[in-house]
Amino acid sequence: MDINNSVKPIIPQQIQSQYESGQHQDKLCNFKEALRYYVQALYEAELIAYYSADINRLKFNIYLHICDIYIKTGEWDKAYEFGNKAEEMANRLQDYVKTAQSIDRIGEILLLKGSLRGAFRCYNESLDIRLNIKSAESENLKFDISHSYNQIGLVNFKQGRYEDAVSSYNKSLQIRLSILDDQHTDVAQSYYNLAVVKKTQGKDDKALELFEKSLEIYLLLLDDNYPDIKQSFIYINIGKIYYRLKRYDEALAMYEKSLNAKLLFLDNDHPDVAYLYSKMGNVYDDQGKYNKALSMHKIALKIRSLALDCYNPHVANSYDCLGIVYRKLGNYDMALSSHETASSIRHWSINSLENLHDANTFYHMGNVYLTQGQNNKALSMFHDALNIRLMVLNFYHLDIANLYDKIGIIRYNLRQYDRAVDVFKKLLQIKRSVLGDNHLEIAQAYNNIGLVYYHQCLYNEAISMFENALTIQVSLTHISNGLSDAIFTKNYINDVRLAQQSWYSQAKATTRRALNNLVWLFKRNDTEINKPSDNNSICPRLDNDICQ
Repeated sequence: MDINNSVKPIIPQQIQSQYESGQHQDKLCNFKEALRYYVQALYEAELIAYYSADINRLKFNIYLHICDIYIKTGEWDKAYEFGNKAEEMANRLQDYVKTAQSIDRIGEILLLKGSLRGAFRCYNESLDIRLNIKSAESENLKFDISHSYNQIGLVNFKQGRYEDAVSSYNKSLQIRLSILDDQHTDVAQSYYNLAVVKKTQGKDDKALELFEKSLEIYLLLLDDNYPDIKQSFIYINIGKIYYRLKRYDEALAMYEKSLNAKLLFLDNDHPDVAYLYSKMGNVYDDQGKYNKALSMHKIALKIRSLALDCYNPHVANSYDCLGIVYRKLGNYDMALSSHETASSIRHWSINSLENLHDANTFYHMGNVYLTQGQNNKALSMFHDALNIRLMVLNFYHLDIANLYDKIGIIRYNLRQYDRAVDVFKKLLQIKRSVLGDNHLEIAQAYNNIGLVYYHQCLYNEAISMFENALTIQVSLTHISNGLSDAIFTKNYINDVRLAQQSWYSQAKATTRRALNNLVWLFKRNDTEINKPSDNNSICPRLDNDICQ
């Protein structure tokens, strides 16, 4: 028999009351009030002179709750501090379950900070601990193991290791199906995670099937038996699925329902409310409704600036979102200013060379410079972003490919054709690895290389690239853009062949002129071979033709 279950915990009533009040406020997302109660409970627990395992277990729980609050509010350094305190207390208690929980939290913080390697190390460490606990067959521990696999899958996905991500997500799903109802939010989340990977791999049919499975579960769970906070969570997740499926009006409707549900128990200036305004801004952005998108992101920024620390990463994210919309509106000065502010905030809040958020900001700034035609400044930004991403991500990652695409375009604009071809070939290598050989983005990569060859007058090589692209596009005419892309590529091939014919005609004419010049030269030399020349050139006319 477990002694912790047979003996009532010896915790003073006042401390227990403070702790429970903190939990209540935490569930209501009143984080400031929750922190006040948790800190008071900790203070009073520290005043107890005698050793008590129960008090130490309570301290561990409070450390973990405080860590979670700081994660939600984006105060990652404070979250890290309390995550470490939780781990120290778990080790002191010699409780491996709690040790794994605290290491999980540290992994989550590192993941949010963009340190994927550190997060991967933590999640694998917590998984190893859980797999080696003797009671690993208990349902609670099985659930924790499924969470470890899920998080390892997430890191693999972010690093571009898509098959590894699918493997980990499937392990998590199988455990969840074995211990949970088929219609559980965690099962729906597993289907959603797998769908995102499949969509990224270009396996749209499989992705659609998994999105619909996830959506079906969430829709079934929307009934009056759930409190508003749970409904809000479900609405958000349904909105994410609709957004992924480009069903933007339905996504907006879900986000608005989630917002209305949250406003029943949260103030207008709560960070969770800002999150929903930001999500709606992203939908309007994708719809091309830039003024509406700008309005949503400004509301999100105002709330975050008031509710959070001015150097909070969520505030930086809002500035980045504004910068993206300003660029699309043609307001380049405001776009650059927004991205520079985001970068400045992150330098204060995150001390890491592996910060992927910084890489994203550099990428967005590069897009602004590229749109302005400032190729060298854009190139510098894209290289800064590439250096960070190469440190953190797997080489075969689409975010790496996207940067090679931008760099290749700039090399092409600068007429550095050999370097452009090298970069576009790297892009092609990555996309073929991730998407397979038969995908419209692979066809576009072939077209990029073909256009560079065309400008190098390497017409046969250009036609070969365009024909590779056309073969893919013709096989995908049933997909949106497949037919129109094929028509464009066919036009490219026709243009190259016309240029090739014109080049041959010009070459033939030039050769004929050169032969005529040689005939004239030989006749002149026959008649005037003994005459002295005042010119160092044997044949000025021929020299000029050669120079031309």
